[in-house]
Amino acid sequence: MISVNQRILLVALIILIALFIFVNDLLTNKPFKLKCLNFVKLTVLFFPFIDLKIPPSEIDTKLLEALIFIFFIINFKTFTKRLKKFASKEVIIFIVVLIIMGLFSLFPLHAVFSVFRFSTFFILLLILREVITLKVNFYDLIFDKILIWAFLFYVLQLIFGIDFTFYNSLNSISLRDMRYTSFAQDPQKLAQIAYMLGAIYVVNIFSNKTLNKKMLFLALIAIIIGLSTGSRGSLVGFLFACIVMFFYKLNLKSIFIIFIISLGSWFLIDYIQTLQVYNRLSHFESDFDGRLESFWLQALNIFFDNYLIGVGTGNFELYVSNFHKAFTYGPEGNTVDQPENGYLMWLVETGIIGTCFYLYFIIKILLYKNAQSFIKPFKIAFIVWLIGFISVYSLTDVKLTYILTVIIALVHYSTYYNTLPSGNNKKIYLTYR
Repeated sequence: MISVNQRILLVALIILIALFIFVNDLLTNKPFKLKCLNFVKLTVLFFPFIDLKIPPSEIDTKLLEALIFIFFIINFKTFTKRLKKFASKEVIIFIVVLIIMGLFSLFPLHAVFSVFRFSTFFILLLILREVITLKVNFYDLIFDKILIWAFLFYVLQLIFGIDFTFYNSLNSISLRDMRYTSFAQDPQKLAQIAYMLGAIYVVNIFSNKTLNKKMLFLALIAIIIGLSTGSRGSLVGFLFACIVMFFYKLNLKSIFIIFIISLGSWFLIDYIQTLQVYNRLSHFESDFDGRLESFWLQALNIFFDNYLIGVGTGNFELYVSNFHKAFTYGPEGNTVDQPENGYLMWLVETGIIGTCFYLYFIIKILLYKNAQSFIKPFKIAFIVWLIGFISVYSLTDVKLTYILTVIIALVHYSTYYNTLPSGNNKKIYLTYR
């Protein structure tokens, strides 16, 4: 664990490096697509640190949000042209509605600021669109590197202990129950990251005719990290994705892989029983009842009091600490900052109106059709997140939201891959070959 001053120095150094790259790209008149590609490369290079807070901590802004804002300002003219041409009217209406509802909340300034922070990821979506038009391999560019970062920090926690982190503190549950967090702050959110990436690789393994050893290795790494978090919700989502693929591609290869996994599980049963996730699965019913009574029912009561427009985006913890002081958890009586259910969080903060918008976008992504089969892994990964979202509101984790935005961008803008590159450039497209 590093000190506050060291974290501030690290954040300042990354911002200075980003400024140098962004300004240099501007002065050398690089094409906007290449500027966006450099932005993505930078965020992946410093991925473990992109959710560190910008000082002073009172402004509650993360490093990635600041980098997006800086990149947006430096390339403001180009962005305004892109926004006019490519910005979704539905997204603009959604953001405006969130702002208006926030203004009618009890904490309007905080709500509006939270909406602006949230809107930076729609800017990231436009940045990713420009990179997608380059038809780069997003596995090499993003997914492989993020998983390697996660594995590296996981190994460091194995060596130096779970409390090895760049944050002020880790989720107390992870330390108490020996649940690994790698480069994340919360084991449940790390689990969603690991299982989403794992699902992407697993779907590719079953979709391709030949077995890609590199992809199999990375899938195993993702599964190991996911199991080490002790999270059940994301594991259920991942298993659901695997079952879908097993039956969708039921052939000799899939049957052989199922047999190998079953045989390996039988030999490793003693080790599996030592995992925290195994113990937590055996207490699922009692934990569910506790979560229902301690979190969900109380959150529902808040929703019923603010059912139409909610308490305002980002206002959950403020509202609870001011008007529901008995809504606490743990022996120390800590204020609940989220209701342990993402959909319930949307209902409480944005009411029926905002939640309908969220569900509309989810359905739109799930129903999006494209003749290219490479969007299938990203749709399955999106479903893994949807199932894991039942047990935790994970959008406060910048790393997870970054990966989720990449997945949504690849599904939504997949039409740019309808015509594959030819000649010597065959390697630079979306799927492994």
